[in-house]
Amino acid sequence: MMERLKAEGEIKVDRAKYQDYSIKDARIHYQFAKGVMKVNPLGLKFSAEGSFTAEGVFNGTVQFAAGETSGIQKTLKGIGVAKLGKGAIRESEIFDAIANLTGVPSLKNPSFDDGLFNLSIKDENALMDGWISSPLFKVSSRGMVDFEKRLDMRTEVKLSPSLTGIMKGRLAALKFLADEEGWMIIPLKIKGTTDKPSVNYDKEALGEQLGRGLTKEIERRLLERKHKESERPPDETNP
Repeated sequence: MMERLKAEGEIKVDRAKYQDYSIKDARIHYQFAKGVMKVNPLGLKFSAEGSFTAEGVFNGTVQFAAGETSGIQKTLKGIGVAKLGKGAIRESEIFDAIANLTGVPSLKNPSFDDGLFNLSIKDENALMDGWISSPLFKVSSRGMVDFEKRLDMRTEVKLSPSLTGIMKGRLAALKFLADEEGWMIIPLKIKGTTDKPSVNYDKEALGEQLGRGLTKEIERRLLERKHKESERPPDETNP
């Protein structure tokens, strides 16, 4: 019967609430045929309260085979983009671990001004690529979270000059991790699960950054040396 059933329509929701999330102006256009549900487009505004607070807009597409929950998970596919406004993250195991590793307490409960995340779901994995930022920091992440909450993310934490002084005791090569504007870039790897994350430095990316930083420092010193030599008065004893 499910194979023969066909349906098409649009669901409009002015306002709804699910746990700590409020949904507004949801527009869901669906097509059901041959046992497969397709939602295209899916658009809504949302606001979140609790450990994660923010307002934003989500747009995307979703499809899955109707049936048991396990079957839906296996066939679920979709893409989407979430744009975030001002918000904050509280009681996050991941950000707790980042704050402990870097020695920057403000990363434990960060507030941000905006953010953007691209999401792709396939084969029971959610691929994420996005960022949140404020005048003090920017956190960019790219990687995978599966339906069992397992993590495999590469993350880059970029800290403003006003925060980098806190880390001088943690990384002796601090100045070699800074960009031209003095913002320090720290590459991280996040493994484990969302409940018990494991956060460590990305040694490969860190080595590349240190190498580039050392090269720039050597070039800078050579240029300073040449500049000083060019300004030195000629030796009058030698014709």
